[in-house]
Amino acid sequence: MEQEPWIMVRHWVIVMEDNDPIQTATLSNQWCQQHGIQKMQWPAHSPNLNQKENVWEIIKSAISKLYQPKMLDELQVAIQSAWDDVPCETLKNFLLSM
Repeated sequence: MEQEPWIMVRHWVIVMEDNDPIQTATLSNQWCQQHGIQKMQWPAHSPNLNQKENVWEIIKSAISKLYQPKMLDELQVAIQSAWDDVPCETLKNFLLSM
C-alpha cells in the first residue's frame, strides 16, 4: 500500500489551519487525532499571523512571472516548482517573524 506523504515525515509536524469550517469539523479533527497530527491553535481571521499567506504570495508571484498554466496538471507542476525554489532561509525568516 502506498503511504501518504505526511506519514513518511520522520520528524514532528504541526498543522496550521485558518479555522475554515471544513478544518474544524468533527470528522476532520477525529482523523487528525487518529493519525497523530497535532493542530496549532489559531485565532480566527488572522491572515497577518498566518505565514502560509506570505509563502503563497511568493509562489503566486513566481508562477505569474514564469508560467501561464492552462490545465490542472500544469498548475500543479508550476506550484511544486515555485515551492521548490523558495529558499529555506525565507521560510525560516517568516516563522521567526511571528
